[in-house]
Amino acid sequence: MLLLSVAVVAVAVFVVVLLIPPKPKRVVEVDSMAVPMRSVSHRRQQIEEESTAIAMEYERRANEVWMAEVTAKAVDLLWDGEGSS
Repeated sequence: MLLLSVAVVAVAVFVVVLLIPPKPKRVVEVDSMAVPMRSVSHRRQQIEEESTAIAMEYERRANEVWMAEVTAKAVDLLWDGEGSS
């Protein structure tokens, strides 16, 4: 009986701990570092924009090549299908 009551208490504590929401993360703002952080974040933003543009261009070109290959295969299959029928 004692073992059962200890297990019930342990499960109850576990459920209560799961129901407690996590603490929000604190955001620390430092005014003295505002100017250098802006230049770093501005440069980082530029790099991210450039890398996104490059990735989008690469994806566009890859899609064009893929579409050309699929179209060529479809034409080949259609002509082969009509010729053998």
